[in-house]
Amino acid sequence: MTTSTLMRVFVTATVLTLAACGGGGGGDSQTTGTISVAITDTPADQGIAEANIQFSGLAVQAAGGELHSFTFDPPRNINLAALQGGLSEELLRDAPLPPGRYTWIRLDVNAEENVTDSYVRFDSGEQYPLFIPSAEISGLKLVATFDLPVNGAADFIIDLSLI
Repeated sequence: MTTSTLMRVFVTATVLTLAACGGGGGGDSQTTGTISVAITDTPADQGIAEANIQFSGLAVQAAGGELHSFTFDPPRNINLAALQGGLSEELLRDAPLPPGRYTWIRLDVNAEENVTDSYVRFDSGEQYPLFIPSAEISGLKLVATFDLPVNGAADFIIDLSLI
């Protein structure tokens, strides 16, 4: 691959699991649900030794207009190359969220052009910053409607694939 080709590595995301599982019962007076988000990687045969993605936060948009944001301080670094063969890493676990309908999840990724907070390192030792054109403005947005029931859980596994 040429340097100009490598300078722009794009990430695509596929929501593998969209599960809003109802729970509850009895006398539990809890009126929230929870959301968990994990990251995995589709195997890539591109000679990639490391694909470090830096996540600064996550946001979930309610259908009624309220945005629920979760900030990672410090930012979370996840090496996608280590998450192949069915492995995943939790980004957010059992975070409280009001029940209701949600329209999208946004991953806030630090991947500006010519900055190495997120990067790809090849087997050859060459390393290039990861650039996602919309990262600074809108993050990596996954548009999929889901319902979170009272006392329920929404568990997601997001498959990121370097192309």
